Amino acid sequence: MRTSFRERSRTKIALFGLVVIAGSGTLALNSGALYRTLVTETFHAHFAAAGGLTSGDEVRTGGHEVGRVTEVGLEGDRVVVTFNVDNDVQLREGARAAIGTATPLGAKYLDVDLGTGGELAAGGVIPKERTSNPYDVNLALQQLGETTAAIDTEQLAESLDTVAAAFENTPDEFASALRGVSELSRTVASRDQQLRELLSNASGVTKVLANRNQQVVGLMEHGNELLAELYQRRDDLRDLLAGTTATIETLRGVIDDNEADIAPVLDQLNDVVKVLVQNEENVNKTIDGLATYALTLGESVAGGSHFYALIENIVPSNLTPVLSGMVPEILEGGGN
Repeated sequence: MRTSFRERSRTKIALFGLVVIAGSGTLALNSGALYRTLVTETFHAHFAAAGGLTSGDEVRTGGHEVGRVTEVGLEGDRVVVTFNVDNDVQLREGARAAIGTATPLGAKYLDVDLGTGGELAAGGVIPKERTSNPYDVNLALQQLGETTAAIDTEQLAESLDTVAAAFENTPDEFASALRGVSELSRTVASRDQQLRELLSNASGVTKVLANRNQQVVGLMEHGNELLAELYQRRDDLRDLLAGTTATIETLRGVIDDNEADIAPVLDQLNDVVKVLVQNEENVNKTIDGLATYALTLGESVAGGSHFYALIENIVPSNLTPVLSGMVPEILEGGGN
């Protein structure tokens, strides 16, 4: 006889449900890792030092990202870097690996040279003989600061003074050289605090730049876009200048070809301008008088149903009385 679901133990059902929920959550949270496991292959590389490489850094081949560093650990006198690459990237037995610097602020990546020879099986190892570490400027500055801090400058100055005194009776050239070294040591000793502060400030600046890594990288990328746009504008200006030059050359050719026709027109235009300049005063008086006449004439027209006007110097003087006598008759006849 089968036991119905309602008759089953609720405690067992609850525990089974919790196990299913926990398993589903774990599978969902690790789905990315499981997917990478299915589409990538894992390899190892031995280095003399980690060189700032950390888990999650890029793996590149020929400048292209092909995977990620999954683990960086220490085994004896060597650092073991575990990384995965895409299935379509095949490493060879002669493969090499190097730790590169991705940004000016020290971000690292693993650069893999696929090499030659037979196929390197998944899980294979690139030995330390075929790996190389980068030169770390931050580490060098840190070591310089530690070394400088460990120097007893006062004792060093006293030692050089003792050497100078011991060689006091040596030739002048050698004695001068020793005195110069002694003075240099005293100068370094007197500036000991300033050197310490300088190295401390340099360390602080390096930390700030490291914290602003993404911003600086973005600034550089935008700077590249700005330069590309400026280059494009430069090319546009060059094309514009070239077109303007061609237009000027064309106009010069047109003028040269039509110089015989254009020259008389320009001469006549110059004559007209000269006449206008010579009669400028008369033209101005004519315009002023015409304005007054037009105003008066407008008022006359507005004040009656008919009008007559006389313009001087248009009708000959011998005909003026005749026309004056005809005007009333015309007006009586309804003319205007």
